[in-house]
Amino acid sequence: MFYDHAAARHVSYQAMLTNFCLNWRLSSPRWYLCSEQRGRRTAWSGHIIIGRLLFSCRFWYDGNYIKNAEHEAAEFALKYLEYSRFNNSDVWAMAMEGGNRYLVAGIMFVGSSY
Repeated sequence: MFYDHAAARHVSYQAMLTNFCLNWRLSSPRWYLCSEQRGRRTAWSGHIIIGRLLFSCRFWYDGNYIKNAEHEAAEFALKYLEYSRFNNSDVWAMAMEGGNRYLVAGIMFVGSSY
């Protein structure tokens, strides 16, 4: 969570990412959760797609902490986009477009069809 002193309230990274995309006219973020069976338990991970950029959280979480997965993916996406806005115009262009090719944390991932 981020504390907004002007509004005196807590603002989530999900809300900040959505506002960032709106302000900079990027594609709206699409949120995904995926699960993986680990013995008797299920682990959860969060993913966000903005244009052709795919952001994933670093860790897998227990079902009670799914919100942490969404929060971590949104935090990573926001920091990455803020940095690349001034330093990498190719990444910025990919955030504005759709398609089947995705940039995953600096590695190109090609979808099944073009």
